[in-house]
Amino acid sequence: MKLYFKLICLLVFFSQIGLNANNRTKRSSNKITIKKETNQQSQPVYFAANLKEFLDALGANRTIIITNDIYIKEELNQVVTDTSKFFMKQPNANGIGGQPKYNNEFYAIEGAYWSSVATKESLTKNNFSEFIKDEIKLVVKKAHNLTIMTNNSSSIIMTQSEDEVISFEELTNFTLLNLSIFHEIETDGGCGEFAPVIAFKNATHITVDNCKLNGSGTEGIHTNNVNGLTVVHTDVFNCNKRGFSFEKSKGIIISNCTIYSNTLTNSPSIFYLIESEVQILKTSITSNTSDTSAPMVYKDDKSTITFKECYIAENTNFTITPEIMAGTIKNPVEISEKEGIYTPYKNYFVNAKSGLNYRATPKGKIVGKFPINTKVTVIKYTKVFDEITDGGKVLKGEWVGIQQKTDTVYVFNSFLSSSPTDLELKIYELSPYYKEENGDTRTAFVNLSDTYFSSIKYDNMLLNQEITSDTIVLNLKQRALFLKKINISDADTIFIYEIENDTVYSYNVKNLPLIACVNIYVGASENESDFEFGFDLGKLTINYSNFVYVGKENPFQTKQLKPMVWKTIANKDFPIKFDAKVVNKDIRSWFDGVIPEKSYIFKDNNYNYFIQNLERDGSVNYRYMVVLNATSNELIFSDVLIDSEGSYLIPLNTEDNENAYNEIQWSGALFIDKPVVTFGYEGYSFGCPSITLISKTAPPISILCDNRH
Repeated sequence: MKLYFKLICLLVFFSQIGLNANNRTKRSSNKITIKKETNQQSQPVYFAANLKEFLDALGANRTIIITNDIYIKEELNQVVTDTSKFFMKQPNANGIGGQPKYNNEFYAIEGAYWSSVATKESLTKNNFSEFIKDEIKLVVKKAHNLTIMTNNSSSIIMTQSEDEVISFEELTNFTLLNLSIFHEIETDGGCGEFAPVIAFKNATHITVDNCKLNGSGTEGIHTNNVNGLTVVHTDVFNCNKRGFSFEKSKGIIISNCTIYSNTLTNSPSIFYLIESEVQILKTSITSNTSDTSAPMVYKDDKSTITFKECYIAENTNFTITPEIMAGTIKNPVEISEKEGIYTPYKNYFVNAKSGLNYRATPKGKIVGKFPINTKVTVIKYTKVFDEITDGGKVLKGEWVGIQQKTDTVYVFNSFLSSSPTDLELKIYELSPYYKEENGDTRTAFVNLSDTYFSSIKYDNMLLNQEITSDTIVLNLKQRALFLKKINISDADTIFIYEIENDTVYSYNVKNLPLIACVNIYVGASENESDFEFGFDLGKLTINYSNFVYVGKENPFQTKQLKPMVWKTIANKDFPIKFDAKVVNKDIRSWFDGVIPEKSYIFKDNNYNYFIQNLERDGSVNYRYMVVLNATSNELIFSDVLIDSEGSYLIPLNTEDNENAYNEIQWSGALFIDKPVVTFGYEGYSFGCPSITLISKTAPPISILCDNRH
C-alpha cells in the first residue's frame, strides 16, 4: 500500500477512535464550518442528534443540522436538570397566569398555566417529574441569523395535544429548512383550542422552506406581530381548524406550497387574517373539507390577501370569492418547472417491501406493480378513504391518483413515504485493538450508539454514580435493556467483513461484554448521552477497513468485491453532460461556471462506471458519477460528490498514475441477494460514509459510525 493512501487512512482512523479509558484525547469544541458560496462568509455549523444537543447548539449566527428525530416531550429529562434555571410566573389577582418556566438565553420550556408545580423547591422532587408530566411548550428565542435544517428527513415531534409543537419568538433572519414537524397524539379529536404546528411571534424576516407541517392540530403556521415571512415549497395538511392564521403580520408570502387534506371544524377557514397582509402565489389548495359552509378566507377590515396563479380544486363546503378565483388557474399542469415554477404535485417513494400494486380505479382492478422505492407523483386526491391490514397492522389512508406515463393509476397512500426506504441492513464499523508507544491500549470496539440514541425512547441505564466513570461494563439488567432497545438478542451473531483480506469473522453476542465509554470529545461526563455504547472484542487486531453486521444470518459474501482501477478517457467521451439540475435546487448556484477537468472509466462485468472531475476557479471540488448498464447503456445510477469542510474527495486509483493508490474504491456484489455496491469515494471529518447500491430505487446504506463531535 502506498504511503499517501496510508496517511489518508490513518488520518480518518485517528479522527474517529478513542484512546485507552485512562488516556483519552479531548477536543475543545463541537463547532465546525462548512463551505458556502465563494461570495459568502462561512458560518458555524452544529449537529444535533437529540433535544439536548439541539438546545445546547442554539445561538445567533449559525446553522444547526438535525440528524435524528427529536421527540420534545420524551427527551425533557435530559434537559431539565437545574432548578436555578426555573422562573415561577405568579398568577394575577384572579388566580390566572401562574406557570413555571425553564429559562435559558436562547430557549425556554414553559409549563402550563394549570401546572401542578407549586414552587421552585417542589421541582426537585421525583427528578422534575411534576414539570415534565404536565403540558409544556418549547420556545426558541433571540437567536438571530439562525438556520435549523436537516439533510435526512428528520422530524421535530410533540406527543401532547395542547400548544404548538415549537414556537419561535423575537428572531430576525431565521430559516427552517427540510424539516417535518408535527404533533403525535393517539386521539381522534385532534389537538386543543390552540395547537399550531409552529408559531412565530415578534419576529422579522422568517423563511420556512421545503418543510412538511402535519397539522395533527389546529393549524400549520400561526403568526403574531411578524414582519416578513416567506413559506415556500412546503406542505400543510391534516389541520382541524385552519391552514394558516396571521395576526398583526405584514409581508407574508405563501409561494409554491401545497395545502391539502385538511378537515376543518368549528367555523373554520383555510386562511385566517387579523390586521395582516398576505400573498398566496403558485400554490395548490386541494382536497380540503369543512364540516359546515365556511369562507376559504376569513379576514377583518384591516387585512388584505391576494392570490396569483394558484390551483384550487376539490375543496368541500368552502366559499370561494370572485377575487380568489381571479388568481387561480384551471389546470395544475400549467404549473411546471419548464416555466420556472415549482410543481404542486408531490413526489413520494413506494415503501411496500414486496412492491405496490396500482389499479385502474380506487380499489379497482390491478393493472401493474411499482417496485419498492419507485419514485411516484401524486396528481389526485380521491377522498376515497380505506383501512388495509398489512403484517398484522391496520393501515389507514386514502386512494390517490399517480401519474403513470400518460395515464392516471391509483394506489393506497399508506404505502408511500417522503424518502426512500432503507433495506434493513444496519452496518457498523469495528475499531480494532490499538496499542500506543507508551503502552496504553484501546480494546477492539463495535460502536452501537447511533442505533441506541436514535431509538424513539431510550431509558437512562447508567446510575448516577457511574456517570463520572470513564468506562463502564453494563451489568445484566443494563445489558438486557440495551439489547432490547436496539433489537439485538444474545442469540445473534456479530459478522465482521474485513475488506482488504476478503474475510468474514463471526462472534457470538452472548460471549461479548457490553461497555459504555466516554466520547473523546466530551470533557467531564455529565449524562448518559456523553457515552458510546457497544461490544468489547478485546485484542482483535484485524484491519480497520471493515463492515459489521449483527443478526441471525451472515449478509456478506466473499470473492465478489474488486478494487477499482480507473482509466482516463477524453471529456467528450463522458456519456452524459453534467447539468446542475441533477443536484438539489438549493445548491445549484455552487455549480455556476464549473467545467470538466478529467474523466475516467472503470468496467465491470455488468456495469460501466464513469467519473468526471468538475473544476471551478482552478479547484476540483465536485465529481459527477454515472453508472450505465454495460450491455444496453441504460442509466442505472448517478450522483454528484461534493468536497466540503465535513467531507473530502478521496483520490482515484488510476492506471496512468505512477504513484497509484491500492484498493481505494471498490465495487461488487458484497451483500447476499442485494444489488451490486460501490464505495470509497468520500472521506468524512464529520458524519459517516455510506455504501452505494447500484440501483434505480435502492437508497445508500449509511454506516452507523457515531462520528460525533
